[in-house]
Amino acid sequence: MRLVVLGAGRMGEHLIRQLSGLPEHHDITLVERDSETRIHLQRKYDIGIAEGDARVPAILTQHCSGADVLFALTNYDATNMLAALTATDPAIGVKRAVVRLSDQRHRENPLLAEGGRQQTIETIFPEELVAEEILGILRYPGARSVRSFGEGVLVLLRATPTDPTVFDRPLEEIDTAPRGWMLTGILRGRDGQLEIPRGRTRVQEGDEIFAVGPAAEARNYLKAIGVDQRPAQRVVIAGLGQVGHRLGELLLDEQVDLTAIRRHPTSGFPLAAHTIVGDATDEDILQEAGVGGADFFVAATDADEVNLMAAHLAKKLGAQRTVALHNRDDLHEAMQDLGVDHPISPGEVSAGALMKLLHTRAMVRLDFVEGGGELVEIEVAQGSPATRAPLRKLGLPHTCIIGEVVRARSAPFVPNGDTEFVAGDRVALFMSQHAEGRSGEPDSLLSELEELFGRRT
Repeated sequence: MRLVVLGAGRMGEHLIRQLSGLPEHHDITLVERDSETRIHLQRKYDIGIAEGDARVPAILTQHCSGADVLFALTNYDATNMLAALTATDPAIGVKRAVVRLSDQRHRENPLLAEGGRQQTIETIFPEELVAEEILGILRYPGARSVRSFGEGVLVLLRATPTDPTVFDRPLEEIDTAPRGWMLTGILRGRDGQLEIPRGRTRVQEGDEIFAVGPAAEARNYLKAIGVDQRPAQRVVIAGLGQVGHRLGELLLDEQVDLTAIRRHPTSGFPLAAHTIVGDATDEDILQEAGVGGADFFVAATDADEVNLMAAHLAKKLGAQRTVALHNRDDLHEAMQDLGVDHPISPGEVSAGALMKLLHTRAMVRLDFVEGGGELVEIEVAQGSPATRAPLRKLGLPHTCIIGEVVRARSAPFVPNGDTEFVAGDRVALFMSQHAEGRSGEPDSLLSELEELFGRRT
C-alpha cells in the first residue's frame, strides 16, 4: 500500500515506527516542515521523506496523489482537516484519510460528521483515548491497563491474579468468573511471550492475564481473581492540557474528590473542586494538593521528565497509585523501576486506531496492548463465511481466541462451538502480534479473519 504521513511529531514518529516494523512492505512517505526532524528520521527509517507544508494543495498533489491512506497527524487541527479534505478530493485521489484532532468541537463539523465525507475520512481524538484509558484504571484499581470497546459495553483488563484458587488448575475447571467473562491471554514473566490459552492451560503465580468481558461485571471479575479494590475516590491531576482536562470532564460523573495542579494561573479548570498553581515536581506543591491521601496521582503534563519526577515524588509522599504519560519508549521501564504504577504511552494507545485503516472496513477496531497482544473487533458482514456455519466448522486459527460477541438486543456473550454468527455481530478476537496465519506469514492472520467475518470483495 502507498501511505503518506503528514507531520512527524510524537504520534507521527510512533506510527512510522509501527509501520516500519510490519512484516509486509508499504511505500511510506513522510511530509514534514522541520529540517532537523527530517534528518533525524531519515537516519532511523527507510522511508521517503519530503519537505512541505500540509496546508498547500500543490504539496499534497505532489506527494499524496493516488495514495491508499493519508495520516494527517500534525499538531494543528485546522491543518489536519484541511489536508484531509483537500487530499481526498477526486483531483488528488487519496482513497482514505485519518485526521488527528484535539478539539472536541470538531466532532460537529458537517464535513466530517454523518452525511459528509465520512466514507473516506475518519477522525481520531488521541487525547480522549488516553483519558478514557486512565478513567478505566481509576474505575478498576488493581488492573494494570483497561481498554473499552464494543461501543463501551466491553472492556479488556490486564491484571495479575492473587487468588491461589486460580493457580495451577486447568482453565476449563475454573467456574468462578462472572458470566460473559473470558481469559484471553497470559503473559509469563516481564519479558515473556504472550500465550493464547486453551481449556487445559494453567495460570501460574506471577502471571499477568488479559481478560475480556462486560464492563458491568469488571469489578466482579477482578474480585474473582483476588484483585478487589474500591474505585478511586480521591484523585490529583498534574497538567491541564487536553488529556488532563478531558479526564476531568469524564470524572464529573464518578463522584471523585478532584484536585488539579496547573502550571499557569491563566489555564482555567472549572471542573475541579480545588486547583493549585505551581510546579508538579515541587514537594511543597504536591503536599498542598494532598497527594499523601490520594488514591491516584495522574501526571499528564506535556513533558515526560516532569511526569516521571512528579509521579515518583507523589508515590514517595504517600499516593496509593500513580499514572504517568510518556512519549519516549525508553522511559517506560525507567518509570516502572521508579515505582510508577501505570506508565502510559499516548502513541501506543492510539496506534490501533491508526493502523486499522490498513485493513478492511469490517475491522471496527484494532488495539495493540502491552505484552505483544492485539485486540481485533470485527463486524460480521451479511453473506460472509462466518454466517454460513457454526463456529466449530469455521476453521478459526488456533493462534487467536474469540473473547466476546456483542449482538443487537442481546447481552454480550462468550461463544461456543455451536454458536452461529449473524450479520451485524461484533466479534472481539484476541491474538499475539506474532501469530501466524495458515500461510505462515504474521500479517496473514488478520487477512484471514477479515475474509472469514467481513464482506468478500
